Amino acid sequence: SKHPIHHLDGNSANNNLSNLVVCESKAYHHFLHKRLDAYRACGDPRKRMCTFCKQWDDPENLFINKWHVYHRSCQNEYRKNLWNNSKKWIV
Repeated sequence: SKHPIHHLDGNSANNNLSNLVVCESKAYHHFLHKRLDAYRACGDPRKRMCTFCKQWDDPENLFINKWHVYHRSCQNEYRKNLWNNSKKWIV
């Protein structure tokens, strides 16, 4: 099977060997992009961004599962606002 190729400089036209990383899986390639995004945004490749407040934070301060990354307090605030806004439409 084919292994995904990661271009270190983000330029897929630059196929210099020093610019290429052969990834063991699509999941690992995705992991590299998440780390690079974090590094570019906040200077720390370990940090993740909260879905709700959009702030970068250490993973130990966040709830993380396969689909979501967030501070529990941000999720609670979101749900509270969603509930308060939905009551406005009740006649």
